[in-house]
Amino acid sequence: LLPPRSKSAENVANLSLRPPRQPAQRGKKSSPKKKACPPNKIADTWIKDNPKYKSGKPLLTAEELCNAGKACIELHNYYLQRLRDKKTHSIVLKYNEQHFLSLTSYFVVSFSDMYDLFNLDALDVSLLRCFTLHLMKEMKGRPCAFVDPAPMTIDNLHDSRKEVVQLLVRAIRTYKDKEYIMFPHNTGGHWVLVVISVKKKKCCQQPSGSKLCGFYVARHMLIIAEACISDKSIDDIAFPESPFEDAVLHNIRDRIASFLMHVTNNLFDIFMMSL
Repeated sequence: LLPPRSKSAENVANLSLRPPRQPAQRGKKSSPKKKACPPNKIADTWIKDNPKYKSGKPLLTAEELCNAGKACIELHNYYLQRLRDKKTHSIVLKYNEQHFLSLTSYFVVSFSDMYDLFNLDALDVSLLRCFTLHLMKEMKGRPCAFVDPAPMTIDNLHDSRKEVVQLLVRAIRTYKDKEYIMFPHNTGGHWVLVVISVKKKKCCQQPSGSKLCGFYVARHMLIIAEACISDKSIDDIAFPESPFEDAVLHNIRDRIASFLMHVTNNLFDIFMMSL
């Protein structure tokens, strides 16, 4: 569970739910059959590259880019430039102990994961880590806190339960003066948002049933974070009951893209995130 100290690409590549991308094998087609997710394991949806992703190809069509936000367009241009320069197909971000209550380390956002971000599909944990860091910066000094979603997956809860419990205890002690502590949790086949109300001990639920669950989790994180600005109780928050419109999902997409562009420095392959 502890992040590696090494800066090597081999080590940082392990900090995503999906394994490092393998060279394409021509003529080999993936099976259309879906296998049930084994207990305590992450489903292939969150581990394997989206079969629609084509390495070296644009992530959105020109028409789709016209309807995307400014940050999405900038990130897409950055992606295309990296391809032209034949550089690593990923962005590596560094975080400090203060961010995730763990040793300073790195995590990877691969271009294949960015495909899912741009196309509103199954979000990898790396992108929800980006959104978590984004909200940490936006909500600094507010009565809400956030926990790293990477350890909060069903496989980690099964294989490293002691370490996960220790992290939660550390978070509750560190953020004892906050109203809410929240983190995305992957149950194996779905993202849900867990909210710890330090005083009321309640949590809200988010809609389920599609690959948009990562976006729904991010949106609910934002709703609660914004409520903290106006000092609302979680009981006073009017959570939406109907599916989010595309504009809402696009806003989440643009926030993550904006975060990635903010921490990206074209002079380096490894980028530092500071609050």
